[in-house]
Amino acid sequence: MDAVLARRGCGAIPVGEYKNMVGLGAENLVKSVVNAHRLNASPGTVREILNDYLLEYEKRGDPLTRAYEGVAETLDRLASMPVKLGINSNKPQKQVASIAERLFPGRFSAIIGNSGEFPLKPGPGGALRIADLWNIRPSGIIFAGDSGVDMQTAENAGMYGAGALWGYRTREELAGAGAQKLISSPLQLLAMI
Repeated sequence: MDAVLARRGCGAIPVGEYKNMVGLGAENLVKSVVNAHRLNASPGTVREILNDYLLEYEKRGDPLTRAYEGVAETLDRLASMPVKLGINSNKPQKQVASIAERLFPGRFSAIIGNSGEFPLKPGPGGALRIADLWNIRPSGIIFAGDSGVDMQTAENAGMYGAGALWGYRTREELAGAGAQKLISSPLQLLAMI
């Protein structure tokens, strides 16, 4: 996003501020950035910046994305268990599928990103679609995530919300958004199965 802003003559935004702007989809990120820089907030401007951001992310962001420590090992262990693994993200469908396949090839049987088919999280549509694809009651699914939006999604979908403390949001946010359990390491998911 900073590269997109620089082309518009705007300064960078500190990483700490971005952590509070992400989680509700790229369009909401752009609206937050437009507001922070007091840019023209017309729908046309937001759309232009959003398109520039998505192109820039595809070029630079995807290759820079990496897994948190312990996630790959946890997924390897889960793959040997009789469980299904899925992703429900507010990132664009193409990007989330690309990242998942690059980092964890073949690990996920369902990947639901932002394709316009369902409202973004915390709307439960994507999570419920995964439950439907798997033919599993939502209450039989652990929805692990590192943001309040994830915990609200779990609650809205009737799933068990596990708040990941190794992510980018705080214990207080996760607990306040309805996390049923807070976990400090990805490997703790194994004990929940």
